[in-house]
Amino acid sequence: MSLIVQKFGGTSVANVERVRHVAQIITNTYDQGNSVIAVVSAQGDTTDELMLHEVDDAPDTPGTLVEAWGLELPADTGHTLRYMPPETTDNTVLWVRTDAGWQQADTSVDGSYLTCTAPAGTTAFAAVQMPASKVPLLAAACGAAAALLLVILFIAHKKKKKKAAAKKTA
Repeated sequence: MSLIVQKFGGTSVANVERVRHVAQIITNTYDQGNSVIAVVSAQGDTTDELMLHEVDDAPDTPGTLVEAWGLELPADTGHTLRYMPPETTDNTVLWVRTDAGWQQADTSVDGSYLTCTAPAGTTAFAAVQMPASKVPLLAAACGAAAALLLVILFIAHKKKKKKAAAKKTA
């Protein structure tokens, strides 16, 4: 049939009864043979409580700081952060700052986004582009060196055989 995009604002999911109603609307649309993308805002007025501001500090880690932002979140619970890096999620690491300082977040990839849980008390997050791994390059260099060594040994062995054959005929 069709692809239907349904957007539900914060008041649509403000309590359990409303969440169930939204779920029923989405289910009915799907049951009619449609593909459904549901976009759901934060509950109630939660979005109004979210504030971002620039921060001057960042985690002390190798790599290039992509961006760092201070957060003013409700402190009563943890929150899920979804971050879309400017280029790619490859080698991008998220850090969160709490009262205990900066700590690397346990992230997962969701399409073009990195997601992580920001524990209660999170005051900032930072995205860091880590250097690409040197392991594949090192493995290739070791393989090339081993191949070169085998060629040298083969040539040396042939020269030795040739020399031995020349001694026998002389």
